[in-house]
Amino acid sequence: MIRLSCGHEVDNLYTDKSFTILTKSNDREGGKALSFETVCGACEDRYRQAGQIFDEWEDGIAWLQTEEW
Repeated sequence: MIRLSCGHEVDNLYTDKSFTILTKSNDREGGKALSFETVCGACEDRYRQAGQIFDEWEDGIAWLQTEEW
């Protein structure tokens, strides 16, 4: 079994549905950060619905440079 970043388990990263995503996160000091995570389909959908996923690296970098969380 392979445990994904979301905590769910899959047998195989290549045959099971898993998604590598770039999300809004925070660092150890509470500052803004970006996180690469591999998650299951249900969790990918939940992150997307919450507006936490960046589809492009440049969008994540732009978010880091704003005051908005």
